[in-house]
Amino acid sequence: MKKFLLYLFLLGIFQVPFLAQAQTQYTPNLGLALPPAAPGTWGEQYNNNFSTLDGAITGTFGTALSFSGDITPAQITADQSDYNPTGLSTANVMRLSSNASRTINSLAGGADGRIIILYNIGSQNITLKNASGIGTDANNFLLSADVVLGANQGAIVQYDGTAARWRLASSVGSSGAGASHIIQDEGGAGLTQRPTLNFIGAGVTCADNSGANRTDCTIPSGSVDVTAAFTWTGVHSWRAGNFSLLDASDTTKVLKWDISGLSTKTTRTLTPPDASTRLLGDSDFSTTGVMSRTAANTYAGRTLTAADTGITITNGNGVSGNPTFALGALAVKTNTSNTFTTGDQNLSSASSFSVPGAAGYAPTTARFFGYNNTSNRFVGGNGTTTKIFAFTDEIQPLNSNLTALAGLTGAANVLTGFTGAGAMRTWSLVDCPDTAGKHYNWTAAGGFSCGTSGGSGLSGMTTSKYVIATAATTADTSGSLSESAGVVNAATGFSVGTIGTNDLAWDYSAITGHKTYTALNQSGTVRPSTGAFTAGHMVSTDANGLLVDGGVVGTGTWTDSSTSTGTNKTLVDALAGGGTGNVIRSQLVASFDGGSLTPDGTNCQDPVKTTINSGPTQYVILCATPASAQFGAVLVGIKQAIATIQVRLKVNDSASNGTHFAGTFKAMCRRTTDTVNSTWGSTQTVDITLTTANVTYSGLTAAITPNGTCAANSDLYIQFDANGTMGAGATTARVLGLAIEQLS
Repeated sequence: MKKFLLYLFLLGIFQVPFLAQAQTQYTPNLGLALPPAAPGTWGEQYNNNFSTLDGAITGTFGTALSFSGDITPAQITADQSDYNPTGLSTANVMRLSSNASRTINSLAGGADGRIIILYNIGSQNITLKNASGIGTDANNFLLSADVVLGANQGAIVQYDGTAARWRLASSVGSSGAGASHIIQDEGGAGLTQRPTLNFIGAGVTCADNSGANRTDCTIPSGSVDVTAAFTWTGVHSWRAGNFSLLDASDTTKVLKWDISGLSTKTTRTLTPPDASTRLLGDSDFSTTGVMSRTAANTYAGRTLTAADTGITITNGNGVSGNPTFALGALAVKTNTSNTFTTGDQNLSSASSFSVPGAAGYAPTTARFFGYNNTSNRFVGGNGTTTKIFAFTDEIQPLNSNLTALAGLTGAANVLTGFTGAGAMRTWSLVDCPDTAGKHYNWTAAGGFSCGTSGGSGLSGMTTSKYVIATAATTADTSGSLSESAGVVNAATGFSVGTIGTNDLAWDYSAITGHKTYTALNQSGTVRPSTGAFTAGHMVSTDANGLLVDGGVVGTGTWTDSSTSTGTNKTLVDALAGGGTGNVIRSQLVASFDGGSLTPDGTNCQDPVKTTINSGPTQYVILCATPASAQFGAVLVGIKQAIATIQVRLKVNDSASNGTHFAGTFKAMCRRTTDTVNSTWGSTQTVDITLTTANVTYSGLTAAITPNGTCAANSDLYIQFDANGTMGAGATTARVLGLAIEQLS
């Protein structure tokens, strides 16, 4: 109860009057001054509370009232949201300052009924923002307008738990008397309250009226009667019939502006020219028609007329409507069809004449003519089809030979020929089948005839036998070469080449019955053989290239120096006691799990034992700073020389963040006599995208050439360095290991 009385007492002390013209009331028992308050405001509510309290209390406070919990936060150097300086949770009074005009958008520490006194102890304004919507919603202020705390001004705010907002429990206090002004425009929302109200210009004068607790501002007589003549619309506007221009020397000369003739909701703009001129009146131009200036200050009405029957003008004087112009039926129009009726169209003075053309143009209508842009030919229609006009260089000129040809009448089985220059005739072809030695005979005078040679033609031939010349002018079919069903047969033998010197003869004396020889589908040399071949033996060649029986398969001789391959042989590696001749070489492959890798110890920690997705447990490498990750491996004493390698990296991620695990691999080889240093060979990139948690991903580099000599018994060093593609989310990536594969 004491705490409640204390809050009420505090509000009574710091409550500043809202309405300077109302009379101050006093509580008879508490002896408190109740400031005037407008109906329905917080001030009226608190006054009612004090009156109720005064009726219940008959005593007075016998000691002074004071508040502890003052804090002076650090100077405000930027606008504040959810302002929560050190000590706010226990503070009753906040002594604020700022380096410039700053705004407190929202204030932390709100609890139902909590009261905080705010003082501006600096020289710059501090604004409490009304309903800023910035920061935590429940930390915002609920004010009638923004409250500005000027230098040495203060205000009391109380937290309203129901509205979940800070409310103003007093108006802004100042070092002077009275309260700050609430400035409104035409009864609208109040403007931001400022400690000073300033009037600029000599039109209005203000004076303090202490007796009435107000400020009186006087508007001098002769000011504009805004109701009757002047209206504010964002620019200065005068009502129609109230704006006039008077002549400088004769005030009886008046020019009054009247806009009553404008349509409703219409705005017209009158823009004068950038020159001295005068406005034209109806007396300057008293006739109808199109206005024309005939002389200085002289105007006449004109009517538009057509001087040619090809042009039609309607409403030429503009009295009944807009003048319109149209080409008559006899005018030529380029955007429509035209019909030429009488009169010659003389184009003799024109330098060129172009006809219509289009791609694929092919008119069929009679008398239509144009140009086919696809075939580059003039074409025209005859009412049924499209005709093509040839150019002169494509037409054979008329001469006596063509005239002679035109005079002939064609017929079936007739040939045409010249009998002289410019003279032609026809010859009829006779029927002459190829039987009994018949053949065509020709005579210049008689033409063609059918006859035989010697009366009977060729004789003595054998069917299906090839004809061979027996002398310079004779032939017969006595040879052994014949044909049956398209197959050529040489009955007594067949030879290829120069007979008797360099030839290849086929001997078929040992063949009985019908045998078929199938040639292989490839080019090569056919080798003859000597002796007989035994089934199951292999075939070999002798020193002359002849095929011979090679003996039983598998009985050949094998020597250590042989470069041939074989079967059923046991080869022993030289390192296993097989001697220096049995050297078996295979690809060098080495794998390293996470526990065999060596990290840098700073960006990537030493291998740690990790259980992957409640499954297998193995050593992995985790990198706290992926962008600078570095780790490596060493293969001690490689057993064979190598030239190039590739590295396969395997990574597993505990998250599904789509990050990249990327970097470059490099290598060096050092023999027992070489110095290990920081010189590496070529670098190759690996970039692994980790999209799904607990899935193992693999990345393979291109060929890497190590620095140094990678001879047998050398040590092979591998190092990984992260590059700029490495994702920041790779901190959850687990390096499982890597593998080295020899390429050459």
